Amino acid sequence: MPSTVTKIGTLAFSECTNLKSVSLPSSLESIGIGAFYGCTSLSSVSIPDGTKSIQSEAFAFCDNLKTVTIPDSVTSISDDAFYGSDGVTVRCSEGSAAHEFCLANSVNFELI
Repeated sequence: MPSTVTKIGTLAFSECTNLKSVSLPSSLESIGIGAFYGCTSLSSVSIPDGTKSIQSEAFAFCDNLKTVTIPDSVTSISDDAFYGSDGVTVRCSEGSAAHEFCLANSVNFELI
């Protein structure tokens, strides 16, 4: 992915069932609606520092998604960002928006 990308658009990688990993650029600010919806081979994602938002169903139905690392810069996460990705564990800082999201939505988390 080019280092100048600031937003991953709506359904950008939706249903890319062979996508196993993704390298997100440090310029990223937003992950759009359904950006990785149904990426059933995706196993982990590290969201770069500087990213601000994760929109609706961004990682929905990613059956093999095990870990997502979310930095403190993310201040907005849609309640259904990980809908149907039941095995996911969010790695985040205590008191961060990601931590609050996990507590409010019964999403597994690991404090880092």
